[in-house]
Amino acid sequence: MQEKFLLPNSTICELINAVNEFQTDTVSLTKQSIVETLKENNVNENVLNLVLNNPAASNLNSTFNVMKSQYAQKKFLKENFGLVEPLQYMLKSKTRVSNYQYVPIIKTIQAFCKNNKVLDCIMSTSESKSANILSDIHDGTNFKNNPLFQTFPNIQILLYFDEFMVFNPLRGNQAKHKLGAFYFTLGNIPSKYRSSVKDMQLAILCRSSDIKDFGFKEVLQPLIKDLKLLETDGIIISGIPHNVKGGIVSIIGDNLAAHQIGGYVTNFSTNVRCCRFCIATKSDMQANFIESKFVQRTKQLYNHHLSLVNMDSKYTSVYGLKSDSPFNCLKYFHCSNMLPPDAMHDLLEGVVPFELGLIINYFIVKKYITLSQLNCKIKHSKFGFHDAANKPTIIPELFQKGIK
Repeated sequence: MQEKFLLPNSTICELINAVNEFQTDTVSLTKQSIVETLKENNVNENVLNLVLNNPAASNLNSTFNVMKSQYAQKKFLKENFGLVEPLQYMLKSKTRVSNYQYVPIIKTIQAFCKNNKVLDCIMSTSESKSANILSDIHDGTNFKNNPLFQTFPNIQILLYFDEFMVFNPLRGNQAKHKLGAFYFTLGNIPSKYRSSVKDMQLAILCRSSDIKDFGFKEVLQPLIKDLKLLETDGIIISGIPHNVKGGIVSIIGDNLAAHQIGGYVTNFSTNVRCCRFCIATKSDMQANFIESKFVQRTKQLYNHHLSLVNMDSKYTSVYGLKSDSPFNCLKYFHCSNMLPPDAMHDLLEGVVPFELGLIINYFIVKKYITLSQLNCKIKHSKFGFHDAANKPTIIPELFQKGIK
């Protein structure tokens, strides 16, 4: 309830106590009814006492006692559901002290794999359905060429980072209370479950200001330590007779997050080279639209640019690189090819609506269709069950003025 319905612990305790009272009253009334029925049928007094003092009835009254407080709930979850509690780490500098929370990723994976369905996914191989079709991350060359994932079974970590605020953004001090979080899920499980909140696991929770002041390298130390262990020695998973190795398949986030993690420039408007996939300038982007026209960033090129930046910071604006990524110390990860594009912002909220607007405007100008005809189709089209809640909206009359 705390996670799914966002209820505070005090409310959960009140609910548990209310249910406990309801159950106690129900058991009492049921016992009373049973005794009256037995008496009406002249049942022996000794039998009545056995019924009244039956341990099963007493156990019913104490069912929720193990959950009556926050401490009791945590104890119950640890003993029965493998709850992994967060560890607090300190951050210190000459000017201030802070802290953040880390949920040990190895213990979380081990607890996650106690689910037999997850364990079955770990034990099965991740085979590409087609050499020419990209339908999953397992179909990509990065995954296929990574030696860590060529030995089965293995642990495939999809790491995700984002920043968010937990209160009304209209108030003051937004930056002070802004949080950053690393989540992860496993690439071993079917893709339809990877975007499910219940299958996402928290790894790190910290203040965004701490990332700015202390840097990703400090905040990520315990996570990277565990990831190195996972890469080199592997971990014990119940049901598998030997250690299982694994690592990061990719780190997912919006463009700002990806650039922060990769050590790239984060000011996209002022820097000449602001792409993490190639070293194109802004003028190059306006003149060329084919991938082969651009020089792709590689691990070797990244390290070369980094060496120049370390010698003189002026090269940051030349190559669009500020610092090394803390994840590059991992043996089977490099940010030059493992920070995928941000499909939501780049496509669904970026290029697609812009291009679609131009196409619709072209059709209207060419008189292939009128705006009223298009709106009529949108209004009266039948949508499937899953799309009924997300029907496209009617296009306003001022649409064409906005395109121009």
